[in-house]
Amino acid sequence: MYERGNKQGMHRIILYIIVLITLSLLVKRTLDRIPEQGAFQQKASQDARQTTVVPGYTDFHDNRPQYKPLIDLSTASVDGDVISREYLFGFSSKQKRDAFIDLAYERGFRILDRMNFAHAVRIGFDNESELKKLLQEGPDPVSQGPNHMVRIPSDFTQQPAEQTVPYESFGGTALSWLGVEKNNMQWGEGITVAVLDTGIIPHSFSMGRSVVHRNMLDPEDTGYNSYGVHGTAVASLIASNSDMFPGISPDVDIISVKVLTGDGIGDAFTLAKGIVDAVDHGADVINLSLGSSGDNYLLRQAVDYAVAHDVAVVAAVGNDGVSGITYPARYEEVIAVTAVDAAGIHLHFSNKGEEIDLSAPGLDLYIQVGDKQVASFSGTSAAVPFVSGSIAHLLSENPDITTLEAASLIVEYTNDTGLPGEDVETGHGILDTGRVLEKDRKGVYNIALMKPYVHEGTADAENITVSVSAQNRGTEMLNAVTVAVETSDSVYENTFHDVAVNQTVSYDFTIAKPSSQYADSVSISGTADLNNQKDVYPEDNTGFWKITITPLNP
Repeated sequence: MYERGNKQGMHRIILYIIVLITLSLLVKRTLDRIPEQGAFQQKASQDARQTTVVPGYTDFHDNRPQYKPLIDLSTASVDGDVISREYLFGFSSKQKRDAFIDLAYERGFRILDRMNFAHAVRIGFDNESELKKLLQEGPDPVSQGPNHMVRIPSDFTQQPAEQTVPYESFGGTALSWLGVEKNNMQWGEGITVAVLDTGIIPHSFSMGRSVVHRNMLDPEDTGYNSYGVHGTAVASLIASNSDMFPGISPDVDIISVKVLTGDGIGDAFTLAKGIVDAVDHGADVINLSLGSSGDNYLLRQAVDYAVAHDVAVVAAVGNDGVSGITYPARYEEVIAVTAVDAAGIHLHFSNKGEEIDLSAPGLDLYIQVGDKQVASFSGTSAAVPFVSGSIAHLLSENPDITTLEAASLIVEYTNDTGLPGEDVETGHGILDTGRVLEKDRKGVYNIALMKPYVHEGTADAENITVSVSAQNRGTEMLNAVTVAVETSDSVYENTFHDVAVNQTVSYDFTIAKPSSQYADSVSISGTADLNNQKDVYPEDNTGFWKITITPLNP
């Protein structure tokens, strides 16, 4: 008996050893995969100064199912990007909101999200009559409305066939075009810019003094499985430390707030939550290269919250080529940015609207996305980071001014273009970071001749009207400015006195339309002269242009 039991014991020991060996081999195979990934992460981390992953803000505290909404473009209405079967409510207190949530949950509604700000809740429903019944039985909300789709600006079409003068790409020249000094690696020091977008792909390249990642869509996702290139490209234009193509303010601290999927789709509730989160975590500037066609009450409240905390909100106007800009850029408190090419021409895909504040580079901008990889980025999305980064640097250089004062200066010291004065295509003008930084320098006398603006007229009009303008882009009053233009058969001249800083002077002349069926090309040359004062930048005092005149309708 003892011998038999001893043999059985030996068998068990041998079997146990075999199991241990098998498990150890499995563990080793698993661990063998880790060094390659770990080595990549270690190498990549050397390319960034500091990268921190922080769980996104969430207000869920109970153990009930937390439904994650599935964002579907097909559910958005044609008018207003309304997401069907979703509604947002705000309450006067957390207690009332939670009581409403309890009742909604009992009635079978989907609790999609909630936040402390505005005591807001996002719910999903299938039956509108049941929703009305819920409102009758539960606590009364103080605000309510549908949820709206939010997206990165749409893809745009190529240059219109009717435009005979080709657009000029920026390539790697945008910073010098904006007057940014070559050694700008310490621009933006001490300022925090929040990029609310698809998230930033970690360690893709060196960026900013530090990068903190927050995820409003899924606080538990620390693996960056759905982070998109759009947010990475936007952030790089602000804060890339690349020697080849640096950002405009490479020394800022970046908060990457993921509010969109990797494909660039999100919703107003999540965007509002991201804005509040960015403010609460110390953002000075919020960059929104995104938009919605719907006016959302909660998003408006979040923008007001940011402005009340002296945070500048900068947003894209959209790439749809229509009249009417997207939200939140359309809100008065938001700095709305459109795009121009390297010749200062408004890009046709950029939306138009009275709410536009200024223009910035937006065509074929080079960004470095790897050690030897370069990509091109275009659109109003690309224009916004230049404004955000310029505000950041201005704040860094002038710690005594408020963020909103810095934003106002950025808009005030733009270069007028297009229709003289503020217009629906380019706003107050084109961003000129160098001018803003030079605003306190004494003795800068500079008049800049603008490209003539051809007014749209009726097809049967015999003449077209052309405006010729010049802007005082110096820092001193100009005693006398003479603006002259010459066409093939006429000379026009006008003198203006006491031209204030940033003021644009202008006058009109007419050109007869060709009577034949073919369009005609008219050459225009012009000069702007300071008479007895010396212009410090004489290169922008002259110009030569060709404009195409459509024939008179038969």
